[in-house]
Amino acid sequence: MQFKLLILVFILCSTLWVGCSNSNNTIELELQRKIFENNDLGTIIRSWDSICTAEKLDTNSCLIVGVKAYKEGHRLVWDNKTEEAKPYLNTAEASFEKIGYNIGLGYAHLVKAYNYQRKEMSDSTLWHFTLAKNIFSIPRDTMGMIIACNNLGIYLFELGALSIANDNYLNARDFTKPETVEWLTVEYNIANYLIEVKDTASIIEGRELFLELLKHEKLLDSLTYSNIYNGLATVELKFKNGAKAEYYIQQSMRYQSNAEFDYIHIQQLNRAHSLLLQKKMPEYHKIMDSLGCRYDDMSLNGKQHFTFLWMFENLMPDLDCLDKYIGVTEEIQERGFSNKLSVIQ
Repeated sequence: MQFKLLILVFILCSTLWVGCSNSNNTIELELQRKIFENNDLGTIIRSWDSICTAEKLDTNSCLIVGVKAYKEGHRLVWDNKTEEAKPYLNTAEASFEKIGYNIGLGYAHLVKAYNYQRKEMSDSTLWHFTLAKNIFSIPRDTMGMIIACNNLGIYLFELGALSIANDNYLNARDFTKPETVEWLTVEYNIANYLIEVKDTASIIEGRELFLELLKHEKLLDSLTYSNIYNGLATVELKFKNGAKAEYYIQQSMRYQSNAEFDYIHIQQLNRAHSLLLQKKMPEYHKIMDSLGCRYDDMSLNGKQHFTFLWMFENLMPDLDCLDKYIGVTEEIQERGFSNKLSVIQ
C-alpha cells in the first residue's frame, strides 16, 4: 500500500502562465500574447485593463474571460466544490477553444479531470485526462505532457491498470530533465509501480529506486521524504519484515506529522500492518478502531487495505500453522537431500 503523488496538476495549474494562438495576428491578440507570456494572473489583469484603456480594446476578450473562469473553477475544485466549479471550467474550455489556445485548453481539461475524480466518475476522469494529454501533444508542451501523463498514470494505477499506468509514467519520463522536481516525481511513481509488480526482482528494483531518490536532498521536501519512506515500508511489508516496515513508517510520519487524513490514513494502515506482522495486537487494534470511525473518508485503496488487514488478522492463526507446516516439510526435504548426498559421496 503506498501513497502516490498527485503532483503538479494543482501546483503548476494554480500559477498558469499563458500564451496565445499564433493563428490570429491582430493587434489585440498580439498584445494579449505579450502580456500573458510572462506574468501571473494579477499582473496580467492589471496590465490588460490599462492596455485596453490606452488602445480602446475590449477588456472582456476570450482570453481574459477564459483565464478568470479557469482560476475560479480551479479554486472551487481545490475547495471540493465540484458542482460549483463545473460552469467555470466549461466557460474556460469554450473560451480557450474559441481562440485556439491549446495550452490553456489542456489545463482546463486537467482540472476537469480532477473535478470528476473527486466525484468518483472514472469514465469522465479518464476522458478529460486523455484529452489533456492529446491536446498538449499538439504544441509539444513539455510541462503539460509531464503533468497529463503522470496524473493519468496515477489515476489508472488507482483503478488497478498497473501496466497502462506505467506506460504513462514512462511517457512522462521522456519529457523530464534529470535532477528536476518533475523528474523526481515521475521516478517516484515508477518505483511505486515496480513494488506492485508480483515478481521479487521488480520489487527489489523499486526499493533500490526509492533509496536512490533519497540521495537527491536538494529536490526533496518533507512530503516527498514522507512518501518515499512510506514506499520503503510497503516493500518491507511485502517481505513480511514488520519491524523494518514500522521503522520506515515512523520516518514517514516524522516528516509529515501534521498531514490531512486523506494522506495519514495510508501511513496508519501500513503501521497497522507492520504491528500485525509483529503480533503487537493491542496497538494494532487501537489504530484499526480509530481508522474504522473514518472508513468512509478513505481512498479506494485505503478501504481495500483496511478490509484486507481485518481478513489477514482472522487468518493469522491458520497462516502460522501453514508456516510451521511449510517449515517442517522443507526441513524434511533438506534432511532427505542431505542423506542422498551422503549416499552419493
